[in-house]
Amino acid sequence: MIVPNWIGGDYVSQSQFADCEQTVNWYTELIESGAGKSRAVLYRTPGTSLFGTNPDYDLKPARGAIEYDGRYFRINGEDVLEVFADGSNRFLGNVLNDGNMAQLASNSAGQIAIASGGELYIITIVDGLLTHIPQSDDFFGAAAVTYGDSYFIVLSANLSQFQISDFNNGMVWSAEDVSGRIPMTDATVNLIYDRGLLWIFSGRQAQLWADTGNNNFPFAPMGSAFMEMGLGAKSSLCQFDNALIFLGQDIRGARMVFKAQGASPVRASNHSMEYAMSKYSRVDDAVAFVRQDRGHTFYRLTFPTANATWELDAQTGLWCKLTFTDLNGNQYCRQERDHVYCFGKHLVGLGGGTVVIAGTVMELSPEYYYDQAFEIISTGPGQLLNYPITRDRICPLPNNENRIIFLTRFELEFEPGIGLDGSDNTNPQFMLRNSWDDGKTWGNELMMSAGGIGQYNTRAYINRLGCGRKPAVWVRVTEPCNFTIINAYMDVSAGAY
Repeated sequence: MIVPNWIGGDYVSQSQFADCEQTVNWYTELIESGAGKSRAVLYRTPGTSLFGTNPDYDLKPARGAIEYDGRYFRINGEDVLEVFADGSNRFLGNVLNDGNMAQLASNSAGQIAIASGGELYIITIVDGLLTHIPQSDDFFGAAAVTYGDSYFIVLSANLSQFQISDFNNGMVWSAEDVSGRIPMTDATVNLIYDRGLLWIFSGRQAQLWADTGNNNFPFAPMGSAFMEMGLGAKSSLCQFDNALIFLGQDIRGARMVFKAQGASPVRASNHSMEYAMSKYSRVDDAVAFVRQDRGHTFYRLTFPTANATWELDAQTGLWCKLTFTDLNGNQYCRQERDHVYCFGKHLVGLGGGTVVIAGTVMELSPEYYYDQAFEIISTGPGQLLNYPITRDRICPLPNNENRIIFLTRFELEFEPGIGLDGSDNTNPQFMLRNSWDDGKTWGNELMMSAGGIGQYNTRAYINRLGCGRKPAVWVRVTEPCNFTIINAYMDVSAGAY
């Protein structure tokens, strides 16, 4: 029989006996034809490879990046860099580094605005000049920046108001172009311009402003257009799938992910993820970015202190976990902190940690079967190493109304013949372990061959897996091959009560 729901997202319930599903470093793709062998398949999440052949690294944590007209600008620590197509870069200057993610926005006049540490900086594209806009009687600082309706819009350093630049010119600011006090019940956290509206978030709610065309000050609040949900992590706010997505909180509680549809917050996380987040020591440092690849739009949310990364696929609504694995098999949250699509590549900057060097620019692609990174040694960066990607799928099997069953056979359907030519992985393996207590404990590791190159009729199955009442199966792969999981089958026979 087909194992129902073998292909799916990550969902570990508060009680593992209710559901113990884990999907780590896989994503689910639906078979849209409706005529495939299964309703969906599991594909590999992408690996990373060093970007460029002439890298010049400052070894400082990634803090933000932006693409402008085919050019790539980024911030590592306090350094502002333009990165070129060969991976080299030029240094543009320094910004104030408060240890948090910076924010970047661009206008149509060849300017990039950077809000970092409460200060504002402007890159002039034509000459690469970085200019600091100091706080003054006319400019009140920048805790955040966005761009809309031909204005740079900044949240003032004291978080009580926002200010707009001169028309399409971030070099000129006036004390007259200020909103006045933002009518919120608590301090503002962030702002973003999305689909013709300015969203201003506090920790408890969000307010929508629109350009009314007023000559004195163009933006005005949209009457009672409040969203009764605030922002729980400043850097979790992204544009995603024709909506805004963010880690939310309000006066009633916190630690849920929401999409803003109109002025209504719509829950995007699930109880499994929310239970996991409830145990994190800190969530306000969460960092997110959105990428679109192979028809999927992904929202990646990383909790550096909690050492966890989650990713939501807009096309399926399913979450999976993402991890980075060191050479000793220890797993960590993902190291990527920002993302741009430039030079036809998905480029990410590493935040660094206890294993790999910060600041490196990597290319993120399903064509890479490893995570490349420079190891940390006492004198600085060590070798560029290929770190394995550990991919897990854990799923409960159907039981027989809590009666004993004998699992006489388990078979995995997959894409065979996938060994990589010219590598040592000519006969890749699936590791299988089974459990009789819904994943609380696991049996011995059993290996199933995925077949060498061209062995397209290979089957992966194991017989006589024992008996019990609460069966679950764990499949793991670690080798750098193009693994694809299509389905799973089981043969069982009934036992006594």
